[in-house]
Amino acid sequence: MVAADEPNATVIGRDVLGNNGSAADAAVAMALAMTVTLPSRVSLGGGGACLVWSDADGLADALMFPPVPAADGAVPPRLARAMALLHARYGTLRWEELVAPAENLARFGFISSRAVARDLEAARGVVARDPNLAALFQTDSGRWIELGQRLRNLELSSVLGGLRAQGGGHLHTPSFASRYAEAAAAAGIAMDPAEIRDARAEYLAPIEIPLGASLLLLPPPRSSAGVATGQMWQLLERANWIGAAPARQARITAEAGLKALAARRVWVGPDGLPIAEPQILLSQESIQEIASAPLPPATSSNAAPFAAGFVTGDRRGNAVACSFTLNNLFGSGRVADGLGIVLPAPPTAASNNSIPLAVALVADPDTGRLDKAVSAGGGEAAFQHLAQALQRLNEENAEARPSLQAPRLVWQGGGIVAEDSLDLSEVSQTFSGVPLRRGADVGLVNAFVCPLGLRQDDQATCTVAADPRGFGLGERAQ
Repeated sequence: MVAADEPNATVIGRDVLGNNGSAADAAVAMALAMTVTLPSRVSLGGGGACLVWSDADGLADALMFPPVPAADGAVPPRLARAMALLHARYGTLRWEELVAPAENLARFGFISSRAVARDLEAARGVVARDPNLAALFQTDSGRWIELGQRLRNLELSSVLGGLRAQGGGHLHTPSFASRYAEAAAAAGIAMDPAEIRDARAEYLAPIEIPLGASLLLLPPPRSSAGVATGQMWQLLERANWIGAAPARQARITAEAGLKALAARRVWVGPDGLPIAEPQILLSQESIQEIASAPLPPATSSNAAPFAAGFVTGDRRGNAVACSFTLNNLFGSGRVADGLGIVLPAPPTAASNNSIPLAVALVADPDTGRLDKAVSAGGGEAAFQHLAQALQRLNEENAEARPSLQAPRLVWQGGGIVAEDSLDLSEVSQTFSGVPLRRGADVGLVNAFVCPLGLRQDDQATCTVAADPRGFGLGERAQ
């Protein structure tokens, strides 16, 4: 099972799984491919978070590599090192096989998808300010590439070639770190080579929330979306969201989203880490306190709503869900000179260096069975998209595509964004005076659901989908 926000990446992940690769192998190949095919949101210079489920031992890992500034104020690259760490623990195919597809896409080109075309149209003014970045999306005559035309990035292909030959630590060797720092400086971003050399990804324990006989697994800080999703999920559960009348369901969603968003401003410390252990913040006492508190005023973290993600699961029952970001569309709007790597922006000041990387797995540690994997984007609304999608997927006989098609309501920028078919009669009464906009938010969700589990014998029951609001692709691998 594989679904991603960018279709070229989905095809690569499907092929890796079809060649008997693991879910981790597919994730590595897809992440590196998206640095080529969706550089507006994913870059070797950026970061993200992944949740990994191992069917063999019934255990989960959270691989954390958020794009946060180092001591020098710049954001060092972490994605390549994270993918090497994922491959080292869970990969089965050779590293070179997984890097080669991305290298070939960059060297020989690929047909531009609607996903990257949409982002280029939205940020063309930003891209045009850096001639080196603009050149990646222009023909030799200076005309902007259009949908369906071929894109390539020869400079990035050389970096990926080094990554293929020398391993995931290639970007962090002293020689390349110095070269990367010089290229960033030429683009106007000062970086310390030592910070690049020392940039790390790490495995941490995921957040766990009981869900019947299973566990809802979420990313720990510095992702703010893990705790926020867990809080919103429990608020929705307490209010009996499933089965509520449409108007009441919309009001419950608005109340839970706002309370979780306001709580985030309290529990995220100035260093981006929580002021208490995540499991304490998700305890019944904490949820009761949030639920019983009066509705707070509308609030916003101003986190840029631009991320990309995917989910993948293999026939052995293993799964990976990842979310990536550059902290803005096309990051800083600059590319490392001579390397073809889009440089990330720093997080917004209001985020306190806590990034809304939203992914989730649902699995039973006693049986080793995994039945759901979800990734979501949308900045401060990402956890709200994730919580609502999980509620839909948790309904009886739920399938992936209808669950993702269902309308959603989120808080974004201090107001409510609600899709057209939602009954907002109770929302309007409860939140009179709050800005309310009809239409789809930019948050996209990818998911698969396997009611009987992901293992090979049970896969006939599985369904997979990319969000129909975007231009991604979900497929089954044969």
